[in-house]
Amino acid sequence: MEEFVGFMNSKRVAEQHPVVRALLAHFFLVTIHPFGDGNGRVSRLLEAGILHQGNYNVHGFYGLSNYFYRNERQYKTLLQECRAIQPFDVSPFISFGIEGFSSELKGINNFIKAKLNRVVYRAMLVRAFNTRVGTRRKRINQREYSLLDFLLAETEPADPFSDNPSRRISVTELMASNTVKWQYRNLTPRTLNRELIRLSNLGFIHFNRDESKKEWYVELDFDAIGKY
Repeated sequence: MEEFVGFMNSKRVAEQHPVVRALLAHFFLVTIHPFGDGNGRVSRLLEAGILHQGNYNVHGFYGLSNYFYRNERQYKTLLQECRAIQPFDVSPFISFGIEGFSSELKGINNFIKAKLNRVVYRAMLVRAFNTRVGTRRKRINQREYSLLDFLLAETEPADPFSDNPSRRISVTELMASNTVKWQYRNLTPRTLNRELIRLSNLGFIHFNRDESKKEWYVELDFDAIGKY
C-alpha cells in the first residue's frame, strides 16, 4: 500500500489525465486487494474521488462505476488478463475505461440535447399558436396545438440517454388514444388525417413507414424549431 500511495503521488502519474489516474488507482487498489471485503467499492470510491478532483461531476449523472456494472463480465475478464503477466500491462483496462467514460459523457450530451429540444419545441409551439397568418387563421389552430403537445409528451424516449431524441408513435396508436379521441370527438377521422398531413407539410412532424409491420409512424421534427 505504501508503494501504491507513492506511485499514485508520483510526478509521472500526476501528469496523466484525471481519467487515466482514476483508472490506474482503481486497477492497482483492486489488484492489491488490501481489505477482507469491499475492495471493489473502495476502488470505485477512490476512482470517483480522483475524477472529482479533476472537475468531473461524478456525483451527478455519470461515472465509470455505472459503465463497469453494465459491462461486468468484460470488466472482470480484463482485470484478469492485465494481471496475467508481470509487469502488468494495464493498457487494455485503461482503454476499456476511457471508452466507457466517453460513452457516459455522450449519454449526458444526448440527455441535455433531448431535454433542451423539447423545451424549445414547446416554446416554438406557443409562438406558432399565437402567430396569425391571416385575418381568421393562426399558424396552427387549437386542435393542432393540442395534438402536437400530446405528441411531445408521448414521444419522450424511454431511455433519455439514448442516441434517439424521440420515440415514434404509430398512427394507429395515436388515433386510438383517449386524448386524441376527445379532441376530435365531434369530428370525422378525415379531419384528424387532414390536420396531421398539414402539420407534416408545415414541418412540425414527419411520417415514416415500417414495411415489416405495414404501419405508418409519426415523429416530431425538431428542425421546426429553426423555422418558427
